[in-house]
Amino acid sequence: MEKKFQQIETAVFAQLASDNSGHGMDHIKRVKNLALQFACDTAADKAIVTLAALLHDVDDYKLVGKKKGRPIDQRAPDHGFSQSCACCE
Repeated sequence: MEKKFQQIETAVFAQLASDNSGHGMDHIKRVKNLALQFACDTAADKAIVTLAALLHDVDDYKLVGKKKGRPIDQRAPDHGFSQSCACCE
């Protein structure tokens, strides 16, 4: 599972590497760290929280354009997750 998260993180980093809007990788890392603190404090599923934090800007039309982005559930198979439940595999 950790390898899949690393692959997703690498893909997100590549997509947002040239971002100048404040939604680059520093932002993604802050969101991920805060989200994991939240997960620990609330007993939330860390895998789901991690995926949500990493992917929350990948389909933001303001960053990638309306035609370029794909919904998150369509990106999951690119990294070995199912569309129905990205964390259950």
